[in-house]
This record gives sequence, structure tokens and C-alpha cells, in this order.
Amino acid sequence: MSKRPISPSSSSSPTRKRQRMDSSTPAAEDEMRQPLPPAVLLLSMPKLLIQPPSHPQHELSLCLSILALRKCLKTTNLSAVDECRCHTGIAEIGLIALRGGFAEKEDSLWAEDLLGDVERSISQGLVLAQKHPALYLYTPHLTLLSSQLAEQQGNMKFARAALNRMMNNTTYPRYPADVVYAAYLDNISFLIANPSPSNAALSRSASPTKTPTRSRPVSPLK
Repeated sequence: MSKRPISPSSSSSPTRKRQRMDSSTPAAEDEMRQPLPPAVLLLSMPKLLIQPPSHPQHELSLCLSILALRKCLKTTNLSAVDECRCHTGIAEIGLIALRGGFAEKEDSLWAEDLLGDVERSISQGLVLAQKHPALYLYTPHLTLLSSQLAEQQGNMKFARAALNRMMNNTTYPRYPADVVYAAYLDNISFLIANPSPSNAALSRSASPTKTPTRSRPVSPLK
């Protein structure tokens, strides 16, 4: 009985497998070589650039990150999500720069009007977060940033009011448990670092200034 010849189409030889793989490789490579959208690339820059304060290029990393986010805001067809992320990033990095005193340095031209940029970014980010239901999770964080900015400016009354507003609005189950928990931790950290005058006076009056002497028990033998 003669053997049935193997059809070339059903052949599983390494040569044909290699040809099939080679024929699909150019398309896959072309897809991988597609450039990133400008907004995605610019939003990713701060994560790649930011250096700690001890690094010699710390200021440069802040400068390039702010410039990247400012440029991102000017891109066309920017989605509401990316715009809100841009504003949040400018507020976060701007606060780092303000705490570092770069806005007060004469040679740090990139930090001119940085305070105004942070204020505008927080305000516009809150508007976007309240306007678009999908961005509601940004509201507590942006409110916290507004409190931290007020604290940086020495406006403790506004800082406490912003935190109170954040605590009243960030409730479970409207917000996820981790977001509510983080809000409580942020509020506790602020209260520890900046006790109110009434609480400070109360703690001073409650703390003993002199260790009371314990009366010696009378011996029953006397």
C-alpha cells in the first residue's frame, strides 16, 4: 500500500514556520515603532526626570518636568483626563519647588510666577474633577494640595478650612476606602505639624509642670 504524499500546505517543516513568522514580523515591528502620542510622552516625563533634593540635578529635574507639563497643556485634542493629570502634576511639582525656595532665586527664571501656576492648576483641576464624574477621585488630592499651598503661604485658617472640607466630602462608600483612609492620614499629619492655638493651650494646661509628690503612707504602728 503506497503512502499518501504529504500536502505542502499541511507541512510543518521549520522552513515554512520561519517564513510565516518572518512575514508577520514587519507588521509587528511597524506597530512597535509607532510614536507615542505627545500627551502620553509629556505626562510620563516627570516620573523619568524627578530627582531627590540631595541630587545635584534636582532643580533641573523640576524645571524640565514643569516645562513638559506646561507643553502638554498646549497640545491639541487634549482629553479631560490628561488635562486634569497635567494640572495635578504642575501643582505637585510646583509645591516641591516652592518649598525648595527656587521661586525666590534670581537665577531660577523657570520658576517665575510659579506660585500663580500652582494656584491656577489647582483651581482648574478642581473644576475638571467636579465637572467630569470619571475624575471625581482627583478632588480630595487637589483639595489637599490647596491646603498645602495655603500652609506654604502661612494662611493656616484657609489650610484648615480646606482640610475640613476634604474630610466632610471624602466619605465612604462614595469614595474607596483607601482614599478615605489617606485623607484621614493627611489630616492627622497636618494637625500634628500645625496644632491650633486652642489645642496647643489645652495641651499645655493639661500637661503637669511639676511632678506631684506622693504622700507617704502613715504606718499603722504609729
